[in-house]
Amino acid sequence: MTKKYELNETDREMVNNRRITRSISRAAITSKKLRLSYHRDRPITIQGCSKNCSRESPQSKPTKLDLLSLPLEIHLEILRHLSCRDLQALRRVCRHFDEIAMHPSFWTELEISKNEKATKDLIEDLKKMTMLKNIQINDRDDVNDLLKQISRSSTHLEQLVVSYPETPTGTTCRYLDSTAAKRIVERCPRLHTFDFSDNRFQGLRLFRSLGRAGARIRFFRAKLRTGQIETFIRHIEHVTPKSRDLVADLCASRPARLWSTVIYRVNEGASVIRLRQNVLTFKQSG
Repeated sequence: MTKKYELNETDREMVNNRRITRSISRAAITSKKLRLSYHRDRPITIQGCSKNCSRESPQSKPTKLDLLSLPLEIHLEILRHLSCRDLQALRRVCRHFDEIAMHPSFWTELEISKNEKATKDLIEDLKKMTMLKNIQINDRDDVNDLLKQISRSSTHLEQLVVSYPETPTGTTCRYLDSTAAKRIVERCPRLHTFDFSDNRFQGLRLFRSLGRAGARIRFFRAKLRTGQIETFIRHIEHVTPKSRDLVADLCASRPARLWSTVIYRVNEGASVIRLRQNVLTFKQSG
């Protein structure tokens, strides 16, 4: 690698001297790497190997450091103080910051809103965000595709919330992928909040898995049929026989295909089961 030296006015006059010219010629013969260049509109420069050239410019400037030249550890420490929204904005700066900003340690929370990104881009981001703990999905038509990817990559998940805005006729209800939701319950051992608002699921397998998850499921909300409610309560091991019989009596007096919003919460205190306006609230003591 060669270095470039710039001569000031005094050195320029010295170069015009024969003695300096001869020394430069001898150095050129010895090193075969030293080259003297002169342009009318530019200062006289000497390019050569630093090992063979002992003369340095008195006005030589130190190498400038920019943000891109900093070590990766410093980049990670700086970006650790940014919010998720700031990280998303930083990713648009250049490819270098796009790669750094996607470091899994930065992404523990993620909120996905309507028309924010294309489905393919979101799935690629979820593949890289392997340390996510809290995911909130708002008013997305591709919820089932996102749930499938979450079941594959987000094994550290603790909270999952899926919601839709309220309309004049009420909250929008959709049928979600029960297989993907079941995999999330089984593959995420730290999951404790499973909030699907008024969305619905088909089948009974998901609710068997929710019941077998035990006391680690602290909050669950969704729209269930009477048979799904019975399956869910039957497989919760820490429910007292009295509470289980009370739920069975409530379900027996209701049509089997009737949808009800179930709110299941584990907290300190006695077990409470309430049914108000097709909303079944079940509070289990921790």
